Amino acid sequence: MIRSTLSQWLLIFLFFLITVPASVAGEGASAAGQGLSQTLKQARQAWKSGDIENGLKLAEEARKLAISQKKTVEEAEACRILAEIWYNRDWNKALSFYDEENQCRKEIGDQKGQSYCYNSSGLLLKRKGLYYEALKAFFNSLRIAETLPNPKKRCHRISVASFNIASLYDTFSFYHNSLRYYKMSMECERRLNHLGDVYGVMADMAVTFRKLGEYEKAISYASQALAFVKKAGKIEEIIRISNNLGYIYLKAGNIPKALELHKEALGLAQKNQSKDMFPYIYNGLGEVYFKQGKYRKALDYQLNALQLCKDDELLMPIYRNLTDVSLAVHDGKHSIEYFARYKDLLDKYFSPERFAKIEALMNAFELEQKDKEIELLRKDKRIRDLWQDVLILGFVMVLIFLLWMISRYRMKQRMNRELDSLSRHDPLTGLSNRRDVMEKTRLEHARSIRNKNPLTICICDIDLFKSVNDTYGHQAGDAVLIKLAGIFRDSFRETDILGRWGGEEFIFIFPETDSFGAKESVEKLRKRISSTSVRFEGKEIKVTLTFGISQCDIEVSIDTCISKADEALYKGKSSGRNRVVIV
Repeated sequence: MIRSTLSQWLLIFLFFLITVPASVAGEGASAAGQGLSQTLKQARQAWKSGDIENGLKLAEEARKLAISQKKTVEEAEACRILAEIWYNRDWNKALSFYDEENQCRKEIGDQKGQSYCYNSSGLLLKRKGLYYEALKAFFNSLRIAETLPNPKKRCHRISVASFNIASLYDTFSFYHNSLRYYKMSMECERRLNHLGDVYGVMADMAVTFRKLGEYEKAISYASQALAFVKKAGKIEEIIRISNNLGYIYLKAGNIPKALELHKEALGLAQKNQSKDMFPYIYNGLGEVYFKQGKYRKALDYQLNALQLCKDDELLMPIYRNLTDVSLAVHDGKHSIEYFARYKDLLDKYFSPERFAKIEALMNAFELEQKDKEIELLRKDKRIRDLWQDVLILGFVMVLIFLLWMISRYRMKQRMNRELDSLSRHDPLTGLSNRRDVMEKTRLEHARSIRNKNPLTICICDIDLFKSVNDTYGHQAGDAVLIKLAGIFRDSFRETDILGRWGGEEFIFIFPETDSFGAKESVEKLRKRISSTSVRFEGKEIKVTLTFGISQCDIEVSIDTCISKADEALYKGKSSGRNRVVIV
């Protein structure tokens, strides 16, 4: 009995030994998890309330806790807070935390977070003048954004990345590429019904149009954007867009209007204490007064702009303007000094050899190490051989670098030619595509008007082509299209324009040919095709074509002429197919 009681007590004791520590450990882990969440919450609140130092301390504490507990989501959130806090204080630290957050987002499959990190890193890299790295980051952001499953989030992230790519292209002076990405961003914002962002993009597009010399478009876009922000009461945007519109009017030659807008922007900036805008406005006013011949006044404003400017991109036009205005007031010494500073910035950010200099710097470092070895081995018999090795190495490196540059240039030229060809030709038939046909036709139309020569357009369509696809398959249909394209090339002159208009439709442009001459050529083609068959997988496929012809008169536009040819084609289809109809 005693043994039985002792055994029971022993079992109860062992049970407590096992369960109690486990329970305590579980409570400890739970408490730690609650502590991490609470610390993150407090860090976020401190940051948003402006308590930066406390926010930094708490966010760093939360990051260390998350790493120790292997909680990747919480680590990413802590890094986000730290990056945002350091964003305007220490760019390198902010970039470091964005990189760490990006790795965390990648581990947990958070593509939206990755896109955000790449975009934010790109903005910081752009501020640092690392344009190549910034563009690479923006492209990564765009690539990831395009894969997001949620349509709204995808559209928003694409808009942001596209806008930043456009802005960077504008900096590079690739204005047409810039406008293409701006339009992509604007279209996304339209889909999201974010009118404020739509007009914000339009305001930046206006600046790009100004740089292209398209002042009417620039004024239109900027005026629409300004009207919107005025109605919305967005003072900062009113200041920015008014100032930009002033630049546009200045370049367009309307100096009084430019002066009015710059003064309006200055008055609002002073009233609103928008100090960041002062250098941009002073620079604009300086340019206006320079155009008016008020050089002393222009110099004062440009010097004020220089004193307040913290942006290298703005410093370049300021230095350029100071070069001109100093010369105008007969201050050649300062003019030379400002020009030297302008050229330094230009070489730093926009020199074509910029990336080559990075390699040259690395090579110089290696040669420096060799020089040190030479100094240490100066009394050694091998010094001559070492110098010879260094010279050979340097020669080989220079030769490799030059060959690389030549190869890179040639490859770029070849790729540009191939891309241009691909963009202008139908990939299946090799004929001109719709865009290429329209460009060539407009040129021929202008020439026909100038020389008073006839120009005829013909559109043809394969009769009952759907039945070919349904009966023999789409590969057979492709074989028919390819065969017909070959017959077209053999049947017409080199001066005639041949193109695939869409689907089973083709278009032919006959320069210096009236409608009757075109009909004669087309009739021969129709008969040839009627008597020709396409062999596909042992089967003979016969097709016929219906043609519609229209001659372009001087007073008739290309689009109207094409429509008439299309009407003629429709008549031919309606009256039995396999025929040529003229309107």
